[in-house]
Amino acid sequence: MLIRNARFAIPNRKDSRAAVLFTAETKQGSQNIQFRDCVVEGPYRDGAFNFDGSATGVDIRHCRVWNSASGVCFRAPKPETAWRVEVTGNTFHTMTRAGFWFKDAAAMKRPDILITVLQNYFIGMSPVVLAENPDLTNAKFVKAEGNFRKTGSQPGPLVEADELNIDLPNEPGDRAQFLTYDRTSPLFKAFKGEPVGAPPPY
Repeated sequence: MLIRNARFAIPNRKDSRAAVLFTAETKQGSQNIQFRDCVVEGPYRDGAFNFDGSATGVDIRHCRVWNSASGVCFRAPKPETAWRVEVTGNTFHTMTRAGFWFKDAAAMKRPDILITVLQNYFIGMSPVVLAENPDLTNAKFVKAEGNFRKTGSQPGPLVEADELNIDLPNEPGDRAQFLTYDRTSPLFKAFKGEPVGAPPPY
């Protein structure tokens, strides 16, 4: 399933748990779902993309995420939970907790859980917060490369992120400019000549 150019928003800015919530209780779970070039506008009290149940083959790519507790939230996995999730080339802005929030990282050190975090840009927050087991810094369930955070943002465990001092327009009413940049921005070729964050839409 491909979900492309969708806008997830809260009417009248009312509080909501998540924009997208995964709740499947079997190993197969939600399968092969792609989010492309979407705009997610909170507030969301847990995470814009919230994983409670199994989800495999989920790909979140080139999305712009704003005003949430977390960009991507993973609850403590149950024994039957499997996660294979790739999050690539997204921009996260105004998260009160972190870009990624893991409830119990120790419980995720299993062969059926892998979170891939590539070429994302985090503005004003740590890329990752571990709610439990905060000293766990060498977890095999995360594969990360090419991520950046705005200069002055807090670093975090599991996901190394270099710094770039680049801000982006964050007025959600202007969808043409919301959390975007043009091809002259250092973000456009920040990682080995490839874009970081949600790339220009043209």
